[in-house]
Amino acid sequence: MGKRTILLDSPLHSSMFFERGKLWCSLADYYIRSGHFEKVFQIAYVIVKAANSPRPGNWILERSLDDVEYKPWQYHAVTDTECLALYNIYPRTGPPSYAKDDEVICTSFYSKIHPLENGEIHISLINGRPSADDPSPELLEFTSARYIRLRFQRIRTLNADLMMFAHKDPREIDPIVTRRYYYSVKDISVGGMCICYGHARACPLDPVTNKSRCECEHNTCGDSCDQCCPGFHQKPWRAGTFLTRTECEACNCHGKAEECYYDENVARRNLSLNIHGKYIGGGVCINCTQNTAGINCETCADGFFRPKGVSPRYSRPCQPCHCNSIGSLNKVCVKDEKHARRGLAPGSCHCKPGFSGVSCDRCARGYTGYPDCNPCNCSGEGSTNEDPCVGPCNCKENVEGGDCSRCKSGFFNLQEDNHKGCDECFCSGVSSRCQSSYWTYGSILDMSGWYLTDISGRIRVAPQQENLDSPQQISISSVEARRALPQGYYWSAPASYLGNKLTAAGGQLTFTVSYDLEEEEEEDTEGILQLMIILEGNDLRISTAQDEVYLQPSEEHINILSLKEELFTVHGTNIPVSRKEFMTVLVDLKRVLIQITYSLGVDAIFRLSSVGLESAVPYPTDGSFATAVEVCQCPPGYTGSSCENCRDHTGGPYCNKCLPGFYGDPTKGTSEDCQPCACPLNIASNKCAEGYFGQPSVPGGSCQPCQCNDNLDFSIPGSCDSLSGSCLICKPGTTGRYCELCADGYFGDAVDAKNCQPCRCNANGSLSEICHARTGQCECRPNVQGPRCDECKVNVEGVHCDRCRPGKFGLDAKNPLGCSSCYCFGAATQCSEAKGLIRTWVTLKPEQTILPLVDEALRHTTTKGIIFQDPEIVADMDLVREDLHLEPFYWKLPEQYEGKKLMAYGGKLKYAIYFEAREETGFTTYNPQVIIRGGTPTHARIIIRHMAAPLIGQLTRHEIEMTEREWKYYGDDPRVSRTVTREDFLDILYDIHYILIKATYGNVMRQSRISEISMEVAEKGRITAVTPPAHLIERCDCPPGYSGLSCETCMPGFYRLRSEPGGRTPGPTLGTCVPCQCNGHSSLCDPETSICQVFT
Repeated sequence: MGKRTILLDSPLHSSMFFERGKLWCSLADYYIRSGHFEKVFQIAYVIVKAANSPRPGNWILERSLDDVEYKPWQYHAVTDTECLALYNIYPRTGPPSYAKDDEVICTSFYSKIHPLENGEIHISLINGRPSADDPSPELLEFTSARYIRLRFQRIRTLNADLMMFAHKDPREIDPIVTRRYYYSVKDISVGGMCICYGHARACPLDPVTNKSRCECEHNTCGDSCDQCCPGFHQKPWRAGTFLTRTECEACNCHGKAEECYYDENVARRNLSLNIHGKYIGGGVCINCTQNTAGINCETCADGFFRPKGVSPRYSRPCQPCHCNSIGSLNKVCVKDEKHARRGLAPGSCHCKPGFSGVSCDRCARGYTGYPDCNPCNCSGEGSTNEDPCVGPCNCKENVEGGDCSRCKSGFFNLQEDNHKGCDECFCSGVSSRCQSSYWTYGSILDMSGWYLTDISGRIRVAPQQENLDSPQQISISSVEARRALPQGYYWSAPASYLGNKLTAAGGQLTFTVSYDLEEEEEEDTEGILQLMIILEGNDLRISTAQDEVYLQPSEEHINILSLKEELFTVHGTNIPVSRKEFMTVLVDLKRVLIQITYSLGVDAIFRLSSVGLESAVPYPTDGSFATAVEVCQCPPGYTGSSCENCRDHTGGPYCNKCLPGFYGDPTKGTSEDCQPCACPLNIASNKCAEGYFGQPSVPGGSCQPCQCNDNLDFSIPGSCDSLSGSCLICKPGTTGRYCELCADGYFGDAVDAKNCQPCRCNANGSLSEICHARTGQCECRPNVQGPRCDECKVNVEGVHCDRCRPGKFGLDAKNPLGCSSCYCFGAATQCSEAKGLIRTWVTLKPEQTILPLVDEALRHTTTKGIIFQDPEIVADMDLVREDLHLEPFYWKLPEQYEGKKLMAYGGKLKYAIYFEAREETGFTTYNPQVIIRGGTPTHARIIIRHMAAPLIGQLTRHEIEMTEREWKYYGDDPRVSRTVTREDFLDILYDIHYILIKATYGNVMRQSRISEISMEVAEKGRITAVTPPAHLIERCDCPPGYSGLSCETCMPGFYRLRSEPGGRTPGPTLGTCVPCQCNGHSSLCDPETSICQVFT
């Protein structure tokens, strides 16, 4: 936006109109509308400069979006008292400061009588507010404006006007007198920027529409870059900052759609796959092509399917379903492997009763006469006839009836794949009458709380769980698994899969396994997986037979197991499991273990995902009917689908005892048999067992498990308060009210992974035995590193990491290497830190009131338009551009900052910069802020320093450390982390050719100012409060012939034998000092030219 300058110099009673602005004058209020803009801008600052009068006394800076409703930005008053009296706002004393992004303050700071002329008012609307570095929506709204108005309400005078204003009627005042009192404003500068939300470097004026339009980046669109472009909605749009780009990310539609939208609910549930293969974000594809559908166009539309092994990325992955219109329920088939259910592969149609086949184009077993498919005389499910339509009906073992279509008494669930026809009623042994449920299967899917263990369950290892390939996935490194569980390991299911799971009978347990090789392993390695499922409950352990699967890296295998007794044996034997044993395990399932044995001899990451357990629920679901779940006719006192629970306060194997706290005769068979006790029971039953709490002695009271996250040691009496349930003694390594935290000195996850482990911080290297509760990182002493603080920094040694290694010096906690390497220009290898040095300052000389401006290549220089306004050197950029044409421009520091500056190492280069421009961000914003060229005669280099750009209209002070850290080589990509070496940095300080400090920022620069320039150097001196000691300067053990702290000069009697260019890298030496060759006539020569010097 830049700024609009309006020249005003008018008496109080006059009126004037100018340009687009308006000016109304009266004795009460005086308005200046500084113009309006074609669009809303974000205003950064307003600067008002008075001419030949004092600054206004009472006045209000206002903003508007429509020129109708104006809101205040800041109040100004002659005194703090008038802030409260006139504007009802408590004054902000001293320089303006802000506690909130949208706070409107009142200040008297700029309403002082002095200076009487040329006073300035600097109002910053962004700087100093809480979110100035990363603007909040409140700050953005607060600084947005199309119209700006200055409402002057009182002139600042020397009070000689009090008698004049005592007149009640202004018409009685002599106009000659009033003309002596006036506001005089010579310049109103408004600085700001287009509202592009940090997603554009420029917003040039469109000559067609005469409006500024943001040149959007980061995949954003719109006049203000306030929305993501079509197809880039994987993450919600967010405003960017100088440091954070917050790009809009492309949706992953597998190449099947060009548009998408963001859905917060999809993101929260981790259902959308991003382009990096992770379930992060909420992009939902729309208008999927090639017959695809789904959030990521990953599945097929109704009537199409994707064959097994075909990736969603393939061109035209979906093929039409071929469902026979007579035998299928509809034209929709199984769409892909994830939708496969109960033996139906992708492309299989859903058949009507009596029909079968992939396309439902033939009669099922037990039916005949396609296309009518009428039932045969004998039931296909219950008969053993090879052809149920031929001959007399021969019934299966548990089936009866003339057509073998009825289960015998005590049996239920007639099924074709059951070789006995029907299942035996279990009913917990208390009934023999049951029938199939009319419930449907729902799925339990919970990947939180899984852990790895051994068959005994004594060892637990927490897996990794990240949003890598699926929102329902966990993984473990083979190296980590073998280290903790060398005898083999099992995935153990969390509580949601355990307990009473009789309703899971006949359902399916499904899970997906895969593995990824470490990066250095060969990708063509094929692994053999052996899968086994183990169920434990009621002191029984049953398992499936081992299943072998051949799997390539990153290939997924979906395993589907039906929970039927004929698929299990007693673990470790070949003994089949009976129906009763199977149901006895399910009635109180203690563990579900998935054993996956890999034949790989390489390091890999093993993954388990999407473990689903079908369990019947008494309401409709998308699952099939749970006909394998029995519903028994229970005798009195029993309840549950299999009569597995006692009712009416009874207990025992046959529900023939009253529960503790109740009395009576439960054998009568009524609901009133067991009544609450009127008095406490005996002492032995008044207290809950270890790990439980409650008041069983109170009528109706009971004992409940202590909620301590399974982190109690029940072998210790009193670990849980038996009355309140408070967790008193947590397991070693855990703590907290609910034992939910790792104790001090431990780290990990006490709730889910339950893997709190000792920190083991090194006593010598750490400040404490306590580490970070999650990562385990110990708090290291200076110059010590490593997770346990048991490693010295690279250049440090010693038991306490308190001394530099040979060839290193200057132990410094801020140095990531601990010590610096001795450079000595290659002449020596040992050094120490120089002592007796202090820091002094190189500054501008009094006569140096003007600095030249140069272009980046130093091809052109100028002092035109540059003046000195104490204490700043000011450049008028309009005049500078008459000589310099290619931005950016740089201030060139004078000769005292050049030359031999080895003693500046470890000091600071300081300066203050200020600029005014139309926009805060421009194409020069990202150019280096400081450029230094220097080096040895044979090896010169240019290095640069990047920093956050100063803000428009704000004086910004920089302090730059003169060490190699954070400097980069000229021409390098600023995003690359390669920094300047110590050797090259010292080479440059050996002889600095020039130092440039950037002068141009933003877009359409108006003015640039620089001040407070200084460079710290070291010299011998006495340490005082104002002359601190100098550190990080080396004192080398120079060989004969060399002198200087870094052996940078030759001693008298020696001269420099230059090394050839292109020598040692990085940073060649200065050359070798050799004795003067004067044939015995002199012992001295010029140290650079070797010319002998003869003194007479």
